[in-house]
Amino acid sequence: MTDIDESVEVTAHMFQQRVAKQYDVRLTAVDQSHFATRIDIGRADLVDWRSDYAGLTYTVLPNIPREVDTGVRELLRRLSLRYAAIDFAVAADDAWYFLDLNANGQWAWLQDATGQAISRHRGRACRCQ
Repeated sequence: MTDIDESVEVTAHMFQQRVAKQYDVRLTAVDQSHFATRIDIGRADLVDWRSDYAGLTYTVLPNIPREVDTGVRELLRRLSLRYAAIDFAVAADDAWYFLDLNANGQWAWLQDATGQAISRHRGRACRCQ
């Protein structure tokens, strides 16, 4: 990376590969239930969906790739977590890229926007493809 110099050495940073994405996914994991929401950004010039909440649209994803489902379950098991809000970017080739996990991430706004029963979960919310 030629655009990163020694000025970054004074504090912690996280650098990620830029993904040419179709859309983002917030996967809310509660015990063994996974609630996946597709997040589309209304403006093509934005990289981070959090910079324009008013322009977002949400779609429930009833199916997620099996390897994502398996990976999330294993990650939560290893971290001893029963809940997590996990963000992914989905590329043009439908590959899912893990961005981050928040063990105290927000979820109610997705329940309100999509009608998903996150607060009333019973069993499996989405299926593997």
